[in-house]
Amino acid sequence: MNLCETCPFEEKLLLCCPRFPLTGEQVDLVFPGGEVLRACPWLEGSGMCGHYADRPRGCREFFCDRFRNGERGLLNREEDLSEILSRAYPAEED
Repeated sequence: MNLCETCPFEEKLLLCCPRFPLTGEQVDLVFPGGEVLRACPWLEGSGMCGHYADRPRGCREFFCDRFRNGERGLLNREEDLSEILSRAYPAEED
C-alpha cells in the first residue's frame, strides 16, 4: 500500500488533486448526501487517480510532505501551524 491510498480524500483536494495541472480544469464531484467538491477530472470517487500511469509531469513530480515524513503532514490538526512551517522550512543556523 502506498501513502496515496491512505491519504484522506479531503487532503488530496487541498494538496495534490484540486485541478488538472496542465489546464487547471476542475469537475464537480458529488458525494452521498449532496456535498459537491471541485477536483481534477482524473480523480475518481475512490480518491485514486484514474490515469495514474499516464499522469502529467506536474503530478509525477509533485512533492508530497506525507511521503517524505511517512505521516500526516500539512493537515494534522493536532499541531500548530507554526510548528508545521518550522519543520517544512527550518531556520538556517548562522
